[in-house]
Amino acid sequence: MVTHTSTPDAGELSFDSVKTFSSRVADALSPHKLRKTSEDHFVAKFWETSIGRIQLVQFASRGVLEAEIPQHLDYFDFVLPLAGRAEVRVNGNDHALQAGGGGVLFPPAARIEMRLGDEFDQLHLRVTPDVLLTHAENLLGCALPLTVSFDTTEIVKTGEQSNWTQLFTAIATDGNYGQGKEPHPLLRSQFEEVLLTGLMLSIPNSASAFMDANILAPTPKTLRRAVDFIRANVSEPLTVGMIAQSLNISSRSLQRGFRELLNTTPMRYLEDLRLARVRAELLSGEGPAVNDVAYRWGFTHLSRFAQKYANRYGEKPMETLRQSR
Repeated sequence: MVTHTSTPDAGELSFDSVKTFSSRVADALSPHKLRKTSEDHFVAKFWETSIGRIQLVQFASRGVLEAEIPQHLDYFDFVLPLAGRAEVRVNGNDHALQAGGGGVLFPPAARIEMRLGDEFDQLHLRVTPDVLLTHAENLLGCALPLTVSFDTTEIVKTGEQSNWTQLFTAIATDGNYGQGKEPHPLLRSQFEEVLLTGLMLSIPNSASAFMDANILAPTPKTLRRAVDFIRANVSEPLTVGMIAQSLNISSRSLQRGFRELLNTTPMRYLEDLRLARVRAELLSGEGPAVNDVAYRWGFTHLSRFAQKYANRYGEKPMETLRQSR
């Protein structure tokens, strides 16, 4: 029986039935067999959300459970334990999972057996191989003649304290099993980029050799195209990855080009351009209130905007607006 239900896309579900809980997890991840092996009263909770092309799933249960997942996976599933312990066998390789001890990656078509200890809280990152390949190609700025596969003998070496897994955990903590906050829409693309890049760089994979190679800076002509793209989309929630993807070059290459040829970064250039657009509109005297102008040009944190504006122009935005009246 489901004892509490909220929105299925981004809310908490609580269960006291193994069968119902198993069915909900199967909908989010993969079909599996789940059985309770202890006499403890079973209680479980479940939460999921999407970050761009990534799905985040978190669930915890009271009572010892055994799970068997046949070879139905068509995606990569990175599992990070947040509390408790579990024993996992992936394609015949055994791994012990516990909070603070790193995560485990389930590859597509893997056969998985799990024994979940009492009150085991687990966080899953689900992503398809084609998304990882596209992301790797965007980072490198070129097509790769391969599919993405990971070295499954190395998968437990990604620690919980790495930057990307801290972000991974923070998103779930903010979500608080559907009772907290969803990521702001302007942050979702940045979160997606960090999570995908962190996964690709942290765990040895078939694209590692390409990603570790030296990357050349773009030509001035390519950098001009980058500047034109930023100017054409200055009010949009751009990221370095989005700009690089539009040019078919790597993010590192783009960063290096801006640093060497313009003595700045892509995001600093974007911010300076937005500040200039705000100032021009305020000086015209035709715009609405300062806050509305700031929002329109991509500034969502108004106190930080005001400080940056003052640092750049030596006056507050409201003082600029008064000059036009």
